[in-house]
Amino acid sequence: MKHGLTLKTFLKRFSNLADTYELLKLGGSDYHGRETGDESDLDSVYLPVLDVFKILKLACPIWCGAKTDILKRFMEDPSDESMEKIMELH
Repeated sequence: MKHGLTLKTFLKRFSNLADTYELLKLGGSDYHGRETGDESDLDSVYLPVLDVFKILKLACPIWCGAKTDILKRFMEDPSDESMEKIMELH
């Protein structure tokens, strides 16, 4: 059965949905390695610079908040375990 959707039309529809709901267009959520020949290689998917900026703008407060929490915990409990968490931040 033919559905009449070309890849270009399919991608355009999802792109429009992302625009409507102000979603970031990432092309996928994660990478598990190539299990079949039709999967993209790591770092082979084009991501516009503006989208990278949007990702970093959203992620920065989360990263900064996590780092602040880890440092506060170290101040409250200056243990070896707390120091190990700080060393993981680099």
